[in-house]
Amino acid sequence: MSKVNNSRVWIWVAGVGSVIAIFSLIGSYAFLLINQNMKMINSGLINGPLFGGMQIESPGVFGDSFGIFAALFSGLAFAGLIVTILLQREDLNVQREELELTREEIKKQSFEGTFFQMLRLHNDILNSIDLQWSDDSGTRTKSGRDCFVSFFKRLREEYKSVFVKSNKIDGPLPYNVLFEAQINKKSNEAEIIESAYRYFWAEHKVELGHYFRYLFNVFKFVKDSDIEDKEKYTGIVKAQLSDQELALLFYNCLTEHGRDNFYPMVNDYHLIDNMPSSLLFNKYHVGFYEKRAYKTNKEMIELYDKYGGLEE
Repeated sequence: MSKVNNSRVWIWVAGVGSVIAIFSLIGSYAFLLINQNMKMINSGLINGPLFGGMQIESPGVFGDSFGIFAALFSGLAFAGLIVTILLQREDLNVQREELELTREEIKKQSFEGTFFQMLRLHNDILNSIDLQWSDDSGTRTKSGRDCFVSFFKRLREEYKSVFVKSNKIDGPLPYNVLFEAQINKKSNEAEIIESAYRYFWAEHKVELGHYFRYLFNVFKFVKDSDIEDKEKYTGIVKAQLSDQELALLFYNCLTEHGRDNFYPMVNDYHLIDNMPSSLLFNKYHVGFYEKRAYKTNKEMIELYDKYGGLEE
């Protein structure tokens, strides 16, 4: 808009300058003409009541001397026409820019309306999740985000069980030892994660299937849109996720349930950059994603630099 305003200013300057120049020419010519006529009067060429009388040949010469005024006024009218055309063109440019801004604003409002509606629906899906179990105190229930603390613990138990069997470990394996355990082959560890998640998913796919499908579609909606600053909106979604939700997303995308579609978006939009490193089952798991997935997470980046180069 400032460019358009500057252009209008220059048009007005040019128009006013043209008018001043034309009137300067008219004034200069009038001065010369009057000066010449005064000389003619003084020399006796013009006489009479008004001019002391006028010779027969003088009226035509005197009238013709004003012909330049007509040309100057015609030039002034033409300059005014040019200024008018230029101003109208600038007005059209302003209207075009305002229309484009209106379109962009409408498009953004439409996107945000759908986006926040999807976010509300995702939270409804989250709040509808519940877990029930029985113990000595009777039947107990968890619902909503609290369920993910239990989901995480159960998945970690499944991973620990498969890891112990695969590595033929005897005796108990504390979680701090599990985190520090040496892993030699990335492919072998990927199979352990896949197997553990398969057992976990068989038990909890009813609760989590809809949750992960819809979460994927929220991120996909942002990815497929032509809205600017996509990370602003993916960041809003990430801010809704608890630490345990991020950890489950981390391992879900390493399996057949998210490897092909969800995994690339985790890297592209840094979806796990807020995940605490303490929720990794093993420190070498940090290398299953690209370094950019952790963005500004210093703990994860330090682990990646030390343990991210696991042999395939």
